[in-house]
Amino acid sequence: MFSKNLSISILQLCSSRDLSYEEAAERCGLSPRYFGSVARGQTNASIITLEKLCDGFELTPNELLRIPPLPDSRIPMAVVE
Repeated sequence: MFSKNLSISILQLCSSRDLSYEEAAERCGLSPRYFGSVARGQTNASIITLEKLCDGFELTPNELLRIPPLPDSRIPMAVVE
């Protein structure tokens, strides 16, 4: 499920930002071949790859994975590192 959600998100981001796999891979510091595998859901991305994707697309992990925010009654813990 994680790989599928990540794949859908990456494909939508590339489309909406008019980025080729090569351009997006360069922004994320990944090889175009590996980026394509992640974008097609053919490989499981490591936490380091997820971090590179977030940095490259300038999104938080929740934004990248399109996880809805928590209800106001719950305050999420801050990520320090």
